Amino acid sequence: MSVKCGNRKCGNDGRHETVKEVRACYAATASSNGDASDDTINPASDGQKATLANLMDEKVWTDKVLELLKVKDIEQMDRSEASALIQAFYDAPKKPGSHRFQDVPAGKYALETSLDHDGEPAAEEMGVLQFFQVDHGKVGSRWEGYVFVKRLVGAPGDFARYPLRYVEGRRVLERIQADPKGASQRFGIHFTVCGRCSSPLTDETSRAEGIGPKCRAKLGW
Repeated sequence: MSVKCGNRKCGNDGRHETVKEVRACYAATASSNGDASDDTINPASDGQKATLANLMDEKVWTDKVLELLKVKDIEQMDRSEASALIQAFYDAPKKPGSHRFQDVPAGKYALETSLDHDGEPAAEEMGVLQFFQVDHGKVGSRWEGYVFVKRLVGAPGDFARYPLRYVEGRRVLERIQADPKGASQRFGIHFTVCGRCSSPLTDETSRAEGIGPKCRAKLGW
């Protein structure tokens, strides 16, 4: 089974037999550009890490996946290594019954806690609201059945969205899953918009609920 390197300058159609060959491909490109170290110049992107976070939870860890993970931890991977690991997960079958967060509706949520970089509560900031967006993979696409979560920073209409690391993302989804209605209402009440669709809440009942009447009916809340 070949590994796709993702190097646009690859002379082998982007395909290699081993991760060693992938590294050599990127090293050759870096050398031709006068770069001393490909690892320091091309670290795995946040998008790659977020993709891997979902794939690790949903896909079977095949021998190829385990081989790549033995080489280097995800947080230390460069883009070529992360790309090779993503491809290995793409080629792997889905875990049966693995989509444990399917019952978390797509929408926006607020949690009364602050998480540090290891996914643990930061004691000095407990009680501070943090905001999150949950999305489901499009039906019929390769992402069908997957659940994605991002941190939201800013305000409705101008949010910056940051994919969460694997451990932090799972813990956030677990907390939302425990009380999705409450977390959605908390978001809606704070911003005076619907926690599901982000439409402005214009009547007193909707503002008190944090969710508009149509979305309440659709979700059964």
